[in-house]
Amino acid sequence: MPPICSAPNCFNSSRDGFALVNFPKNQWQRTKWIQAMGRDGWTPKPSDRICEVHFKPSDWTDFRKLLRRSAVPSVFCVCQPNDTSEEVFKELRRRRTRCIYSPKTVHEMNRVCCKSVAKQTAPLGCFSCPRTSAPSKSISSDRHAQLMKQEETLLKVQSELLNLYESLEIEARALDEILLWQQMEQEELMCVF
Repeated sequence: MPPICSAPNCFNSSRDGFALVNFPKNQWQRTKWIQAMGRDGWTPKPSDRICEVHFKPSDWTDFRKLLRRSAVPSVFCVCQPNDTSEEVFKELRRRRTRCIYSPKTVHEMNRVCCKSVAKQTAPLGCFSCPRTSAPSKSISSDRHAQLMKQEETLLKVQSELLNLYESLEIEARALDEILLWQQMEQEELMCVF
């Protein structure tokens, strides 16, 4: 059986053509992903994955279908308790349409898992297609470019902070080891006297 997405109320699988991503090995990043999923008390198993639907287009590298190191899943279904019936999921699966630009790609608006997301006024479009609908609030192209540049800067800063955190983790482990050796040496000296 092919892997299925671990996100709440998402049934996308690799069999349906969705890219599935492993949870990060870095504990800090892994914790961020688990918190983003909103599944209290849940710990992912080594076989658990998250599908591409739950990441923004800016989370992916430009040329390859590869996640940025700083990416955190952020697109999730917020189902109401009465919207989670099996009939709703079956209906939404039937309504999925293939992208006209890429037969393998399913439009984001049709990947939804519940009625509350399906009723959004502005469809999100899909990762590999141009947007087919305008956002609910229009902005000038200059403002859009400015926002995109700000987002890119923030992503770079986030990536740099993640790298800094990882290097500090390594330094902390090295310092812990040095401290342990020093304590062992002191204990040996105390035993001699």
